[in-house]
Amino acid sequence: MGGMLFALIIGLLLFLMVWILFFVMVGEEKDQMTRTEAWFFSDRAGKQTSEKKTGGRPFAPDNFQKKFEAELSKADLPLKFHEALLTWLGLIIVVPFLLFLLRGAFGLAVGIVVAIIVPVIITRVRKQRRLQRFERQIPPMLDMVSSGLRAGFSFLQSLQNAGAQIEAPLGDTLQQVVAEISLGLDLEDVLNRWVERVGSLDLELAVTSILIQREIGGNLAKILENIARVMRDRQDVAAQMKALTSQGRLEGLIVSLLPVAMAVIINLLSPGYLSPLFSTQKGQVMLGTAIFFAFIGILVIQRIVRPRY
Repeated sequence: MGGMLFALIIGLLLFLMVWILFFVMVGEEKDQMTRTEAWFFSDRAGKQTSEKKTGGRPFAPDNFQKKFEAELSKADLPLKFHEALLTWLGLIIVVPFLLFLLRGAFGLAVGIVVAIIVPVIITRVRKQRRLQRFERQIPPMLDMVSSGLRAGFSFLQSLQNAGAQIEAPLGDTLQQVVAEISLGLDLEDVLNRWVERVGSLDLELAVTSILIQREIGGNLAKILENIARVMRDRQDVAAQMKALTSQGRLEGLIVSLLPVAMAVIINLLSPGYLSPLFSTQKGQVMLGTAIFFAFIGILVIQRIVRPRY
């Protein structure tokens, strides 16, 4: 029975991989033209073109690919859409297969869960770390732009000077913004796309202030200077809160991992000791209930030790 289940799952995964590979090969023929159109047309025109192609469906293949590539870009992963997707599907096949050979049906189930969840967690962690580096660079960038404006440079020249001095990841995206503005694209559309690519609330605050200043006027250098000061204050508060909650976060991590570690140790020392939890109906109910309440406990602990500011 376990062998039949394994064969069925592997067959479905292989079929899914072949289908996605075919979809990617067909989509790659339009990829370069799509990028060219997105470069020369405004955000509104591009959105209308996309809606015409996909019928306005939010889960159309083109929209899914764009969102997938946006997440890869935010996580700073140098992979294309088809490369990341095929790598992920390869892990979903290889990891469960190896664990099935070692631990049978239980290893198969664990392998599927691990292969699906771990890449997502890694991507989210990389995305969060890149966002933190990005937001630490925003106040110095605003100071550079403000200094350039005070020195008599234009807004574009100030952005260009800041992009040349700031390191990645902010420097690379800022140079892309300068290049798009130099090509004649609308400043508002370029800045809005910049916010969408990065996904930073601090950057959104800065861009919103710049766009408002363009509408109603004012001293942009002074505005950017004040925003940079506010961002530094928020970052200082966040650092203090992180230091104050460090012990609680460590305790929460230990408590969260302790049941899993104990189960692994017991299974290694006495392989058949935990088998009733998987082979009997009562054991499965108890195991499912324990996992559910453990998950709720993890969420509560994370909520306590990571307060919002």
